[in-house]
Amino acid sequence: MDHGEVAGTAASGNNSAIDAANAQTGEVRSVFGCIGIRLRLVALIAVAILPLTLLMVNDIRSDFRNEIASTQARVQAAAELAASRHTRSFLEARIFLEALKNAPATLLAGGEECSATLVRFRENNPQFNSIGVVDRNETLVCHSSLSTPRRYANSVVFGRVASSADDAFVVGDFIFGRATGRPTLSMAMAAGEAGSSGMVFVGYDLENLLLSAEPGGLETGTVVSMLDRRSGRFITGDGNGGVRLTDPMPDHPLTVAIGNGRRGVTEVAGLDGVDRIYGYAPLAVTEAAGFVITVGVARTQALAHVYDDSLRAMATVLGVTLLTCLATWWLGAWTHLRPLGKLGEMAKRLGGGDLDARVAIDSWQAPEFRSLARKLNRMAERLDESRRAEQASAERDAIYKLLADNTVDVVARLDTVGMLTFVSPAALDVLGHRPEDLVGSAAEAISVVEDHGIVESLIANLQSGEAMSDIRFRARRPKGSEVWIEVSARPLEGGGGVLVMRDITRRKIIEEELKEANARLEILAFNDALTGLTNRGAFDERFEAEFGRAVREKTDLGLILFDIDRFKNYNDTYGHPAGDECLRLVADVLKQCLRRPGDVGARYGGEEFIAILPNTSAEGVLDRAESIRQAIRSMGLRHTGSEFGIVTASLGVATIPAGAGYRNATDMLKAVDRALYGAKSAGRDAVRAASDDPSPAASHCV
Repeated sequence: MDHGEVAGTAASGNNSAIDAANAQTGEVRSVFGCIGIRLRLVALIAVAILPLTLLMVNDIRSDFRNEIASTQARVQAAAELAASRHTRSFLEARIFLEALKNAPATLLAGGEECSATLVRFRENNPQFNSIGVVDRNETLVCHSSLSTPRRYANSVVFGRVASSADDAFVVGDFIFGRATGRPTLSMAMAAGEAGSSGMVFVGYDLENLLLSAEPGGLETGTVVSMLDRRSGRFITGDGNGGVRLTDPMPDHPLTVAIGNGRRGVTEVAGLDGVDRIYGYAPLAVTEAAGFVITVGVARTQALAHVYDDSLRAMATVLGVTLLTCLATWWLGAWTHLRPLGKLGEMAKRLGGGDLDARVAIDSWQAPEFRSLARKLNRMAERLDESRRAEQASAERDAIYKLLADNTVDVVARLDTVGMLTFVSPAALDVLGHRPEDLVGSAAEAISVVEDHGIVESLIANLQSGEAMSDIRFRARRPKGSEVWIEVSARPLEGGGGVLVMRDITRRKIIEEELKEANARLEILAFNDALTGLTNRGAFDERFEAEFGRAVREKTDLGLILFDIDRFKNYNDTYGHPAGDECLRLVADVLKQCLRRPGDVGARYGGEEFIAILPNTSAEGVLDRAESIRQAIRSMGLRHTGSEFGIVTASLGVATIPAGAGYRNATDMLKAVDRALYGAKSAGRDAVRAASDDPSPAASHCV
């Protein structure tokens, strides 16, 4: 076969393929050719209405998202409010226990008087299931509901109290009280020193505690629960106006979602298996750090009205579409084809980005078409407004970026959940991080771990719409160094906020140096420069306060006044530098003899020293004075100008037993001065005590 024959065969094959394609196209056209004008108009109507339908679907999705966000905010706020109420309840229980533990020991020892008192307390405090006193042998000696002593059943709480500090506030586990049979949370404090004198306790009514914190304004069926993260147990409403206590549930989705107990929101299956939107918040008091309040709303209930609105909206769209199609079917081409053509053209132009397009329908045309035209025009106007707003926003963003790029302060933007969405270039100089490394991370990542709470509080205030300034925390740079940051924050419309951060490390150093200088000045103002003891002015203020407290509280108070015997001769013999050294040595002796934190020693003037001994009996004050006298003599400091050959001291003592004995502090000072004079008159190197008799003869020598 030659080349001509091959070419002819190939051309024939190509022509056959083209003919087949043309035949298929003809068949398709034939099918469309069978469709009447009314069906074509219906199809055109459907195409015109489709963009509106898509917009409505998008609005419905937005409604769902907004409702979920609103519900999350409401349950979070409700959880915060409930946690605040519970925190107040815990604090009220602590205040009650502190008052009870300080009751007279005879009352706390048990007996009918103790039981009657606790019954009255219980009647006046209905939030408590029970009130009781347990002695150090773990015996329940007094109870608001039990009349006979018995062994205290809650050994866990007793053990925690025994191993805690004296003023520790101990919170037990969720239990059902044996005496009351009601769900109870035991709270206790040591009576006296922890582990030696037993404890006082209250059993807090968990049903009262939980139901009193139910928030208002939420959907019916809202569930309030409390989690004890130590045991993994929940106390929650039982749906019948009561409460129930669960078994430990450490692996329950809600327990896992709460995690470390920080506040937040989550969507998990609840304790009853119903999917809920939960807000949770921890109790703020330190002793209740293991307790978390949860407030949950069923997801279906929260979104019920959105479902209803969506169904109505979709039904509306379908109804309009159906009516339009029926009208199109019956009215014919003349009354529909022209407006539909215009509407189709309008939709086409909008789809092509021509937001200036508008459509006009003759007034005699059907109202559905005019309404659809108005909707399309309104949609075009909204889209045009959105485009203009985006252009204006872009221009503003360009200006803000120019400012942010050229300021030495760090400018950052947060979204509604506290994530960084923008960080200015100054972050590299101030924080040591590139802006792109910080974007997408939580705001807490800027600060050191110890200051995360400050940043979390700042974000919470921003989310509540509050502007803040002069917030300070520490930030860690990549190489480990720390810088002090001062932050101003402003909330933004629609959520989130703007932070302006400034490096104040140098200012902080100057402030610390100024603080240290002020502290040194304060020491100089209240201390004697030579001996390091309290000076006369500070002593006078302290003595007035201690005297007043002893009188009010009817407690003992002792006062010791002494001076160095023949000190003028010592100065004349050895010189003033040696005299100053002698004063310092005597001051050291006084410091060593005042062993208790409440004792105060002071230089009263020249060679005179004075000491305040709160809560000290007359015998104790005399013993302390004699110890001071012997300690000074034991120094063996040579003094040729004294008849004793060494440095000695004469001491006067005055006391007020049970807050009585002198009219005022001045009278007590006069009495101790007379006692000192008596010790010197008796030959020096002696201790003399004054009675409440103001005469010079009313003293006796020890």
